[in-house]
Amino acid sequence: MAIDFRHVYKSFGEKDVLRDLSWKIEEGTCHILMGPSGSGKTTILRLLLGLETPSSGEISGLPKRSSAVFQEDRLLPGLSAEENIRAVLGRKVRREEIRENLSAVGLSPERRVPAGAFSGGMKRRLAIVRACMAGGSLIVLDEPFQGLDEENKAKAAAYIAQKRQGRTLVMATHDEADARLLGIPYEKLTM
Repeated sequence: MAIDFRHVYKSFGEKDVLRDLSWKIEEGTCHILMGPSGSGKTTILRLLLGLETPSSGEISGLPKRSSAVFQEDRLLPGLSAEENIRAVLGRKVRREEIRENLSAVGLSPERRVPAGAFSGGMKRRLAIVRACMAGGSLIVLDEPFQGLDEENKAKAAAYIAQKRQGRTLVMATHDEADARLLGIPYEKLTM
């Protein structure tokens, strides 16, 4: 089912962030939100995830399950990489599958180090793996490659493209080169 924004407005106090946004996201498509900081990209992502509601207008077709990489990694710092993934997926996923996914983005699956001790880039890649493994019909990525060097950015982008598996993907970024790294066709919404 398509996600449909119809004449959506969003304000925070006196500040209007979104004005009359009408936008249709067809199922299984990829969309890139481009614009400077403060232009409303994160607000749109929060609306997609149901974490915000419009001040006026309507959004229909939001999926029951979605996954996200936020600007902050939102990891459980006292847990290892595997434990962070299990916190979302439970026991239904095999340890070997978790390890394969971590290895795909250059994280050592053998590490028992708490995520709080990871570098910023390691935390970012763990957040990406957790979101891609979590399932749901929508993947929302807010500046997913922030803090990654070029090599790890390329690994993470290839991993996202592979794990997307036909799901709808919406990504916010300041850099269109990041969108092109995914290697999949996308529609751009400039803020």
